[in-house]
Amino acid sequence: MEEEPAKEIEPEYIEIKAHERKRKKKQDLNEQFRDIPVRQEFVDTLTEEQKTCSICGTKMVEIGHELIRSEVIFTPAKRKRTIART
Repeated sequence: MEEEPAKEIEPEYIEIKAHERKRKKKQDLNEQFRDIPVRQEFVDTLTEEQKTCSICGTKMVEIGHELIRSEVIFTPAKRKRTIART
């Protein structure tokens, strides 16, 4: 008596969606430090000779500014002790 080979059971495939974490949007520097007063410095690296036109001799006009550096300066709180005596 010959036995029939066992039928192979095909596995069921279930598609599972991947979990995606929502990342918090990073604040840019303008949002982070919007309450801090800003002091702007304009650095002039050109000499007076370089500021005049070599062709017509007139003084050149500024047409824009380029950001060189931005820094936040933190000064810790200062303490002062006052003693009043009679």
